[in-house]
Amino acid sequence: MDIKAVKPKISYLSLIVITVFFIFTETISASVVNNPFYHRIINGKTNRDVIVIERIMEKESPYFYSKLSIPVLHSITENELFKQLNKMFYDGITFFSHEIESLSETHLEELLETRDFIPRYDVIVGFEVPFNAGGLLSIKVYFYQYTGGAHGFSFIETVNLDLTTGRSIEFNDLFDSAQARKFLIDTIQTAINQDPFNYFITEVDESILSRIQSFYITEGKIVVYFDLYEIAPYSTGIPEFSLDLTKLIE
Repeated sequence: MDIKAVKPKISYLSLIVITVFFIFTETISASVVNNPFYHRIINGKTNRDVIVIERIMEKESPYFYSKLSIPVLHSITENELFKQLNKMFYDGITFFSHEIESLSETHLEELLETRDFIPRYDVIVGFEVPFNAGGLLSIKVYFYQYTGGAHGFSFIETVNLDLTTGRSIEFNDLFDSAQARKFLIDTIQTAINQDPFNYFITEVDESILSRIQSFYITEGKIVVYFDLYEIAPYSTGIPEFSLDLTKLIE
């Protein structure tokens, strides 16, 4: 594996958590497996005063290409939280692109002396908003880089927010009970059992929880995922496991 193609052990989207109060009329119930987030994920109404638009930046040269789709958050009223988020997205995504571009310039000088064919370095960044309801917001950002070799390398970073408090939602906020953690383990185990040859592991237990901190939210579901090569070969892609919360609270 080309070491240049491995995701650096840093996060490009490092959220500075601040408290900003939003007004939502969402009713929060504490009776759903004692976790109020579940009710909001299953039954939350659309956040009509929060929209996410796309800012596109593109750059091309003979040996480097980048296309960046950067999230830009807007609301009816200006607020400090969205200013911080928009700066975080812009700075983090453009920094990632600049890193690969600088790498291409460094390697170009070396390759011109030894090779007839010089590969073009590519950077693609895109995003989606899988959940924007119930006073919650989940944004999923895709990063892709190609720096030569057989194939490129992809990874995902996510931002999950409770807009009623202005705070990020962490893994332990959603899996704060033994019942929820067991449901997560069982869900992953079932998926691996259905296609065991696509994974490095065959048995899932409590120890895997320390390796799962990455997730995003969709309607009625929480989706956890692992980086490339972490529990499966490249051909499997980024392993994702979807937890249907309606089954958890039955």
